[in-house]
Amino acid sequence: TFRRTIPTYEQRLNEYVEEKQSIGQRAAEHIHDGETIILDASSTNHYVLPFLAKKQDLTIITNSLYISKELMTIAEINPSMTVVCSGGTLFMRSYSFIGMLAEQALSQFYVDKALIGLRGISLQHGLTSPFPEEIPVKRQMIKCARQVFILADHTKFNLTFASLIAPLDIVHTLITDARVTPEVARQMSAAIPHVDIAPLIEGSGIENVESKK
Repeated sequence: TFRRTIPTYEQRLNEYVEEKQSIGQRAAEHIHDGETIILDASSTNHYVLPFLAKKQDLTIITNSLYISKELMTIAEINPSMTVVCSGGTLFMRSYSFIGMLAEQALSQFYVDKALIGLRGISLQHGLTSPFPEEIPVKRQMIKCARQVFILADHTKFNLTFASLIAPLDIVHTLITDARVTPEVARQMSAAIPHVDIAPLIEGSGIENVESKK
């Protein structure tokens, strides 16, 4: 399905909150003390932050204005955390920094993991976005990461937007929520090495499933 209409950042931040919280918690379980990670400006990454607060000696790089402000609060409580903001040109649709300065800043790093959110993921078209302005920055994040984690709630599957971020074969781990259909989970497991289905935090009775090639 091709999509064009896009909610605002505030709307995206407040949609499917329970699912995004479960994805955020599971994503944080993959992050270990002492690692260097990238968080892009996706709304789902906002829900990873509370679960990173007690980890030690993390370096977190982001191009998100919202996330960098929230990390400032966390770092005041946890001084072992280092926060790096890419800088660049502010893109108001997602409150993210983009452009040449952001890309150059990100190119100076090699990180353990990049956590990337998106609006569309499909077997045929890979990872896509409605915002071509953001594509070069997301591609640079992917390029400098040892492992790429895609965070996508169940509503993002089988959707295609105009701008290609990357094919599925760059993905190390896909983290989604327990409302994903079994068919979609099976399809993604055939294309991605690790598919991690996060149970809903408030108790869905659905156990985590990890599928490997």
